[in-house]
Amino acid sequence: MKNFLLIITIVLLIFLSSSGVFALDLGGSTRGDGGVSISSPIGTDLLGIIKRIIGWLIGLAIPVAGLLIVIAGYQIMFAAGEPDKVKIGKQTILYTVVGLAIIILAWAFIGIIQKLLGLK
Repeated sequence: MKNFLLIITIVLLIFLSSSGVFALDLGGSTRGDGGVSISSPIGTDLLGIIKRIIGWLIGLAIPVAGLLIVIAGYQIMFAAGEPDKVKIGKQTILYTVVGLAIIILAWAFIGIIQKLLGLK
């Protein structure tokens, strides 16, 4: 029964946390000679690339954090009164929240650096 509930929860989290699929505009254009040129979708400046990587990590970290909190909740719920299992579940929640906070602070740190250096 525990495995069934865990599988249902994971499947629901995957479907509920996934966003729609959007077409990617690569910024391509036609040249005068009939050829097509495609520009880089990630950009060429270092700060832009770092922002995209951190944005991707945040997009990945939020559903993973949600999944870990649900798993920790199941650990606590099915601990059957064993203090060690309850402690492990609480630690999982704590570490998940701290990790997510670090990732979000990294995004804020990039924004602060941009403002201090006058980049936009």
